[in-house]
Amino acid sequence: MKLRRERVLDRRGRKSWLITTVLLMFASVSFLLTFPPTAVHGDTVALTIQAGISPSGVAVNPSTGRIYVANRGDGTISVINSATKTVVGTITVGDIPAELAVNPATNRLYLTYSDNNITTVIDGSTGQVVGNIAVPQNVKAIAVNSVTNTIYLTGGGSSGSVPGSRLFVVSGSNNTVLRTIGIGSGPFSIAVNPNSNRVYVANFYDWTISVVDGSLKSVISTVPVNGAPNGLAVNPGTNRLYVNDVTHNTLLVLDASTYAILAQVPVGSFPNAVDLNPKTNRVYVVNSGGGSVTIVDGNTNAVVSLLKVGNFPPRVAADPVTNFAYVTNQNSDSVTVIYGGPPTTSRVTVATQDSGGASISGFYISVLNQGGKAVASGFSTASFRVNNSQPYTVVVQDFGNYFFDHWLDTGSTNRYRSITITTNTTITAVYTNANSPPPGYSSISVKTVNSAGAPLNGYLTTLSQNGTVISQYFSPSIFTVANGQTYQVSVADYQGETFSHWSDGTTSRVYTVIIGGTSTAVNLTAVYTP
Repeated sequence: MKLRRERVLDRRGRKSWLITTVLLMFASVSFLLTFPPTAVHGDTVALTIQAGISPSGVAVNPSTGRIYVANRGDGTISVINSATKTVVGTITVGDIPAELAVNPATNRLYLTYSDNNITTVIDGSTGQVVGNIAVPQNVKAIAVNSVTNTIYLTGGGSSGSVPGSRLFVVSGSNNTVLRTIGIGSGPFSIAVNPNSNRVYVANFYDWTISVVDGSLKSVISTVPVNGAPNGLAVNPGTNRLYVNDVTHNTLLVLDASTYAILAQVPVGSFPNAVDLNPKTNRVYVVNSGGGSVTIVDGNTNAVVSLLKVGNFPPRVAADPVTNFAYVTNQNSDSVTVIYGGPPTTSRVTVATQDSGGASISGFYISVLNQGGKAVASGFSTASFRVNNSQPYTVVVQDFGNYFFDHWLDTGSTNRYRSITITTNTTITAVYTNANSPPPGYSSISVKTVNSAGAPLNGYLTTLSQNGTVISQYFSPSIFTVANGQTYQVSVADYQGETFSHWSDGTTSRVYTVIIGGTSTAVNLTAVYTP
């Protein structure tokens, strides 16, 4: 293969390689290992992967473990396996592919081209092109909100004298433009906060940042910065916005709500792109002018590492699952892989089974953080990714005739399960069928209703025996009890409703249940009045 390259200046005054002749396409793609440069505080270069010609844009799909690299010089996308760090596929696309974005929820990959108004949509499962997005301007930047399945494209602003830059809001469902929004000049970078549904656009020539409300689809603020912004990243967890200031070679740290500048961090020459790992709160700044990456601790805004990478690195993408970051080296035809330490997350899988050991499914499960806020939810069997060494609470709910009885590994009858994990973990909730208790046991089910018979849920129900509390649930609830015993069931008041009587007329809040030697199902209903 023979190539002729010319050293040129691109429209933004940067030096880059222009591929003018390609005589032979790559027949195969290999990877090579290199010795890592010395890291200042523990971050290291793990290896270098040889990609296609002039790699530029890069995107990570943490859900599938795939990294995508757009190769400007040969019109391809290199597909990298995040586990093996090897190229496992090559997707042939159009001329001069530029920027990439991925939606992990739909496994869709979006590719823009240099000086082109078309964005290609690729199925991440097959590597096949499944659609195109056409806008009336050449696309400059792209970002995706995976929560709303919305794609954001910027167009225009190729030089300071060209007016009419636009942000195009595109539906990920049908690839149609929903709204066109006027923004500043030179919109070369976009960042999306899915938690707040805010979109941030860096306007290189205006020295401003356009803030767009994703729900209203309109600009709600234009934030001036004292320099040319050339890269954006936002941490949804901390609500911090990171802005590369090319004029002063600094990283600006902003409050993403108030737009106050919280810190100005010196970085390398021509900070061209920035990305972050929300799990570790590490911020990666690519210094294209110096062939390096500055790594910043998002907690302290201090530089913790400065790593040498390849020649003219334009882009970086961090993988929060494996804690690796991938840096494209446009003039080295390679991807530098930076290792940030052991994985910081693991999966907790919650299975459900009946008292006989048979697997059952469809039970609602939620994961709460320390503040009691739900951070994940789903239906069993469900798997959730959580931060290592961080405490969470797993909560399982009843469904149909099945009521939670205990956790298989601990025997605990508390449906609120506290967990702290450092590796992938599976826990199993055991349920009792109210219509068929196991041999030697009976069931006591308790419902709470108002005076009209309408269900009232969430009332604390207590099962006791001889003054000792055996178990507590929130109504509707069910208790599995041994035959030949006597039990006491009591209910508490809640939300302005006061216990009145049991459905058989008993007015004592404490109801005595005598279980004989034969398995049976006892059904109690507590009636409440305001």
